[in-house]
Amino acid sequence: MSIFWNIKKHGIVTSTQDILKEEVQNGAKEGLVIVAESQTKGRGRHGNQWISEEGNLYTSILLCPDFAPRDISHYSFIIGLSLFKAIEKTVPKTGQMSLKWPNDVLLEGKKCAGILLESDSFGTGDKRILFVGVGVNIKSFPTGKIGLEAIARKDIDPMFFLELFLNEIKKYMELYDIEGFSAIREQWLSHAAYIGKTIQARFAKTTLEGRFIDIDAQGALILEQADKKRIAITAGEIFNI
Repeated sequence: MSIFWNIKKHGIVTSTQDILKEEVQNGAKEGLVIVAESQTKGRGRHGNQWISEEGNLYTSILLCPDFAPRDISHYSFIIGLSLFKAIEKTVPKTGQMSLKWPNDVLLEGKKCAGILLESDSFGTGDKRILFVGVGVNIKSFPTGKIGLEAIARKDIDPMFFLELFLNEIKKYMELYDIEGFSAIREQWLSHAAYIGKTIQARFAKTTLEGRFIDIDAQGALILEQADKKRIAITAGEIFNI
């Protein structure tokens, strides 16, 4: 597949997702990339705030792949792998880099990057589109998180990192088009945090505990409980225990 990136840089914005959605309403095409120096209302999954200080990467990318609604979760893994590989090319291999289900990247067990994937169909007829929001801690990071420069011990230009990331997205979307989700799933699992370990899956009103043994064909986490019962988890937060 061929995607031609059109990068638009901004200073301070509410969120890059908001700007991208406005651009789509005005006829934006696939490959538009919104980048901001900082955000006043950056957000992650479940409406969580994403602290957005200058020196990090805040970007939203417009993708228009041909996909069934049930397969939207596949793109979270495609983007996650792309982020992982871009970070791997930017910082020394520490042996402590992993992908946390469903869409975070960890360095030394701490979150350094996250993804917010949203889908809609306005402005494109019946074809659905993806708003891929990504935040990467490069220079600064909140307490309990980590940034790339803290590991790399050197300055990292957010725009240089963005180029690496966009190249990886092209590569993994091509792999997905040719070989399907099984190829993405296999690579993602090879870098998965907590795989084979006992974890907690936390939800708004309950918590489940078991061993993280796999992800299924739709990207759901397979949790094996003490009685060997297996549960497919499609949402929630997981924690190593």
